[in-house]
Amino acid sequence: MPDESRSQVVRNEPIRKTMRLTFRAANGEIQLISVEHLDMICPPSVAERPIVGKNGGYWMELRDKADRVLFHRLLHSPLANSVEVHSPDGKIERIFGEPKENVFEVLVPDDANASAIVMLGETLEPSKVQEAKQAPSRELARFNLSEGDTGKQTKRGRGGK
Repeated sequence: MPDESRSQVVRNEPIRKTMRLTFRAANGEIQLISVEHLDMICPPSVAERPIVGKNGGYWMELRDKADRVLFHRLLHSPLANSVEVHSPDGKIERIFGEPKENVFEVLVPDDANASAIVMLGETLEPSKVQEAKQAPSRELARFNLSEGDTGKQTKRGRGGK
């Protein structure tokens, strides 16, 4: 079980630079396809950091060399393989479709202490998302952000196994 006691670094002042990370999800894998450095304050996280193995959904964590969390960003439907269908009687149902390629962006602080970006969630295989809702969340992918190595995936996750 992962060590959830690792601390999250708390900052008193915002970092005035942002990284726009563009990811591609397809065939049960995720790739970091570009990193763009922006002159803007990064939008804040909007909720408490989820806990691996306890919380569901998907999120990203920006980590330092000691694997401490510098920042987290919740993700909304990064696999984009489902839609909500609202019926006249008020019932809401989620309908899953065939897995497709999806490209999404994540904004994180451009922190000089960051060494990796980690994606966490239940699965990367869109066809198994319904089954995965009962599976514990885990690390799905990790990308090294070290200078000269930006975008290299250091661990590939496969979901639903």
